[in-house]
Amino acid sequence: MRSRLYSAIRQAYRTKWGILSLIAGGLIIATAANNVFMKGAGPVSAQAQANGESIYEERCAFCHGENGDGNGPVAPYLNPRPRDFTTSQFKFRTTVSGELPLRENVIDIVEKGVRGTAMPSWEEILTESEIGAVVDYVTQNFVPDWGTYEPIVIPIPDPPRVTQSMIEEGEIIYQELQCDRCHGQGGRADGPSAPTLNDDLGFPIRAADLTKAWRYKGGSELADIYTRFSTGMNGTPMPSFYDVFSEEEREAKLWALSAYVRSLQANQPGETSVVRANRISDPLPATPDDPVWEQARPVSIFLTGQVIASPRWQTPGVDGVTVRALHNDESVALLVEWHDPFQDTEGGGNEGDTGDTTYVNLDQFLGTAGPFPDALAVQFSQSLSEGTQKPYFFWGQAGQPVNVWKWQADGSVTESNAAGFDNGLRPQESNDITASATWAEGQYRLLFTRPLITGKANDIPLVPGEFIPIAFQAWEGSNGEAGMRMSLSSWYSLLLEKPVPASVYAYTAISVIAVAAAEWALVRRARGGSSSGI
Repeated sequence: MRSRLYSAIRQAYRTKWGILSLIAGGLIIATAANNVFMKGAGPVSAQAQANGESIYEERCAFCHGENGDGNGPVAPYLNPRPRDFTTSQFKFRTTVSGELPLRENVIDIVEKGVRGTAMPSWEEILTESEIGAVVDYVTQNFVPDWGTYEPIVIPIPDPPRVTQSMIEEGEIIYQELQCDRCHGQGGRADGPSAPTLNDDLGFPIRAADLTKAWRYKGGSELADIYTRFSTGMNGTPMPSFYDVFSEEEREAKLWALSAYVRSLQANQPGETSVVRANRISDPLPATPDDPVWEQARPVSIFLTGQVIASPRWQTPGVDGVTVRALHNDESVALLVEWHDPFQDTEGGGNEGDTGDTTYVNLDQFLGTAGPFPDALAVQFSQSLSEGTQKPYFFWGQAGQPVNVWKWQADGSVTESNAAGFDNGLRPQESNDITASATWAEGQYRLLFTRPLITGKANDIPLVPGEFIPIAFQAWEGSNGEAGMRMSLSSWYSLLLEKPVPASVYAYTAISVIAVAAAEWALVRRARGGSSSGI
């Protein structure tokens, strides 16, 4: 039965829709018995064991493997790789560092999933009893020493009220514990040790970007962060700090550190779909760091891996951008900010071996490709259309082309057009855009500038007052991204503020004069009436 199942899985993996059905739950990020002792569930009945095995083979084996060793047929395509249960290493626990988790800890992961990985949430797909059955099957068949001893549980107290002094103390502790060596001074995963990190199995692993709440794998609330600092993450470079402090100061120190880390969370992409370009009378900002940008409202936007055209890219490095815009009736300036822990400026690298399937085989690809420069593109529809119809968001389509501004960290700036991803980008012979960028502490700030109207048929006219379709694409060089291996957004809108007509000021002035005249007349009449009555 298992051999037939695996044969079917491998066959499905070589097709577009087969692979989508296998790992879609893990690729779409937006769309991952209190104090029960690990053997507290009691003996598992033969029927429950059979149910757990059936669920595992149908739902879990293609990632975690037939024998629970993390080597299922999908595993080479995932980063991070699926959990190898046979190592007894579980990251998310309430037990002390190095020990096995509680049964309820494993159930919690199955129910909620793990953010930023291919592990989805199962609580709306499987029943409570089914989740319990598959957890019991996994732990009792694949995890060595399961049920042979009672692990020590770390107590997690109720969170305190966070104060500014607590955050400031936490920042000092962050430096003392050298958290910045991996996570960076600003928490953007750009520390000096970040490029060298590996897990206990030797696979490369990235430090968490602490500014992105939506990527905290074990939860982003204060108590979640406290738990991670207390337990550590088994199998990774993330240690436990529980025994670093004395028993008297431990709780206060860990809460302060947790409060500081939580204070780093920022720019959560939201539901705003319109980038508004304020109109200014002064010259537009000349650099990405110009203080004039404070006048522009930031809009944060999610990006996801390009899984539409082969080679499909399921592990993007850039998962969000923040955008600001200004204009002065002559030109528009766009400021795009995003996090990238490593600045990659070299290009012309080897494309590497992506494997023989529609998705990239990371085991074959990583380490064989590059170097590639970091890059970002802003995409517009090539012309404004009536109604809500837009070109296809991935490089347009026949009859509905797009205009693409692309900057690369190797210094190149190109303006291209496209009418479908099959045909790629077609660079224009000349362009009217300028671009400049800075990189510091794991963050790019990129400035694009272009005249509102260029007079070229292939350039979209940027008309104030119109909702102009805009989208974004990004490439992180150190993550092996180039060409179709990218992250991208769907369509948003750019709205340039219209100038206020002179008639509005005239009408306002007339209204003020009229009101003042009416008030003067009323006052005069009141005084006249009062005089006649004396």
